[in-house]
Amino acid sequence: MNKACFQIPLNSRHQLVVSDFTDNCKSPVVFCHNDIQEGNILLPNECSSHKDIMFIDFEYSSYNYRGFDLANHFCEWIFDCTITEPPGFVVEPSHFPTEAEQLQFFSSYLEELKKPVDADVLEFMLQEVSGFVPVSHLLWGVWALLQNIVSPMQADFNFMEYAKTRMSLYFHLRPALLRALPQYRHFLADHTDMLELAQSQAVFTR
Repeated sequence: MNKACFQIPLNSRHQLVVSDFTDNCKSPVVFCHNDIQEGNILLPNECSSHKDIMFIDFEYSSYNYRGFDLANHFCEWIFDCTITEPPGFVVEPSHFPTEAEQLQFFSSYLEELKKPVDADVLEFMLQEVSGFVPVSHLLWGVWALLQNIVSPMQADFNFMEYAKTRMSLYFHLRPALLRALPQYRHFLADHTDMLELAQSQAVFTR
């Protein structure tokens, strides 16, 4: 990997912020898929007797925070990784679900689990997911960096460009983490400088 082409300041402070957030987020730990994107969701066809949506590819599944799995799925709304032209994906941040769409999703989620749906629970889930959105981008950004080392010549997907995009989104949305932890709110003062650095690397362009 060419280190000069990726110089985002990911240091121990960012790791500490994420660690403290997960320790204090109050998100329940559940069994999570951790990769609910369009390629892992099967819809029944008209001729099938099976009418339920099916999830596949559980290689990343584990016990995890519910907020992460939900946030991670919402993050996938903005990516299309089915295209064949370089870099192998497109991103459209405006496709992230609106608050109303998230609330509808949460209501269906809770109803399926036979759990009560009330305003307080829905508001908690909004806040729960908000903090995990940048965490999702951070995780997949680091994953893409590692994939760039393991499979740098993969022709149909540019892992370095994907890493840059994910890390840019992390820095752009990082204030959601900082605001959730009072002890780190003073970091908001230097958030602008870090975002400008990410933009100077041509990472966040939309």
